[in-house]
Amino acid sequence: MPPPERDRNMPPPEEGGRGVGNPSNGVSMKFIAQRVLRAMLTVNGQPVSEIGRGLVVYFGIRVGDTIKQAEKCAEKIANLRIFEDGEGKMNRSVLDIGGEVLFVSQFTLYGDARKGNRPSFSDAERPERAE
Repeated sequence: MPPPERDRNMPPPEEGGRGVGNPSNGVSMKFIAQRVLRAMLTVNGQPVSEIGRGLVVYFGIRVGDTIKQAEKCAEKIANLRIFEDGEGKMNRSVLDIGGEVLFVSQFTLYGDARKGNRPSFSDAERPERAE
């Protein structure tokens, strides 16, 4: 996938997830949201999705995460106030600007490289369930 075209006036991507699930029971989804002017997702060189201004969200699902948590996470992403208003303050959400969201499943957000050089992905949900 070619890198998304990033808005030059924006801060680095936001990382979320810790407040989305319930860290006390070890269940929490992770995401990284990046504001873009446009983005395209390709698989084997073929475009499968394309958006204009909005967010590319790399989304990791952990073993044990629930649909209810995914819904809460999606609501959080949709309402993040990370777009500038008329006064230059980050006060608008992707909903407010009529933007689009491209979700990309990204199990590597749960990679654990604390031991050795080969990351473990045992915390990431199985692909068939994560979809």
